[in-house]
Amino acid sequence: MKIVVRSEGGFAGLRLGGEVETAELPSEMAERAESLLRPLALEAMAAAGPSTPPMPDAQRYEVHVEGEDGRMHPFLLDQTTAPEDVMQLLHDLHAEIVRRRIAARRKG
Repeated sequence: MKIVVRSEGGFAGLRLGGEVETAELPSEMAERAESLLRPLALEAMAAAGPSTPPMPDAQRYEVHVEGEDGRMHPFLLDQTTAPEDVMQLLHDLHAEIVRRRIAARRKG
């Protein structure tokens, strides 16, 4: 499953992004991604709306996931719309994307 993640916000206002294929992730992370980032699950989170009032410095994620239909499905999530386990996964995916960029730079 292809996942594109872009984040912005937080105290520093940094923008980060990249894409991964779950087949290329460590198995534990791939299993979490395929379970937590299914389009139907993300639709339910987005439809439920914020669980708390918006926070000015909240980290926001634009997530595009490949559905079974092969199309990319976009979602906007933050800590008021997504549960903690999803936010942790998004953080972990970002860390993996950064790790891969650093490794690619060292090779080239």
